[in-house]
Amino acid sequence: MQREFRGVVCAGLLALASACATGSGTRQGDVEVSDGWINTRVRTEIEQIADARDRVSVRTQNGVVYLSGTVDSVADIEKIEERATAVRGVREVKNDLRVIQ
Repeated sequence: MQREFRGVVCAGLLALASACATGSGTRQGDVEVSDGWINTRVRTEIEQIADARDRVSVRTQNGVVYLSGTVDSVADIEKIEERATAVRGVREVKNDLRVIQ
């Protein structure tokens, strides 16, 4: 009985340690969404907008997405921000995109 109790305690401590070590991210319902996952998902959404993929930088920290770079139009800026905001786990989008002059 004591051996089983130790096993349960060890398993609980291991689960707690792994939860703390997952890094930054946001909680979406019962699912932890990592910054890396958010970043990849936002990047995928941006790549669907013509000519934006090579000129837009995406960085995510604690669920906040930072966008920077250049695009062809204000409409592209709006589309990119809209798509980034719609990604699960995004808390906020800081948009520093500029239109090419």
